[in-house]
Amino acid sequence: MLQRQLIRLILAILGLAFLISCASATPPTDVTCTITSHGEGDKVGQYITLKGTASGITSKLSIYTFARAKIPAEPWWRSDKKAVILPGGEWTVDVVIGDEFTNPGTEFRVVVTVTSKEPPRQVGDLPLYVLSCASITLVRG
Repeated sequence: MLQRQLIRLILAILGLAFLISCASATPPTDVTCTITSHGEGDKVGQYITLKGTASGITSKLSIYTFARAKIPAEPWWRSDKKAVILPGGEWTVDVVIGDEFTNPGTEFRVVVTVTSKEPPRQVGDLPLYVLSCASITLVRG
């Protein structure tokens, strides 16, 4: 019984520490991003490489993308890896648009974010500590 209470206490403390660290992080400022590889409403497959340009990205910042089907209650899914950023500000990242069961014609919102910490893989709402610097709607072909 005492062990269970101790475990609950430890988990509560760890959860609180995580929430405090999320709340204390602030989104970066003075950053701009542009998506160059796709246009609004483009038809795409399940796997795409999204490319763009960015300015104001320091060595402490990373670019992550989130994708979500435009269907009520769908979560945001973060890209598996952060974008590769080249010295001139060009970036590239692999993005998964749905899965093998996604119906053709399903619209997805893809958001390019900048942050100093790695966001969770799946979220209901985008974390407050990320800056959404570009977005696009893509359609599964």
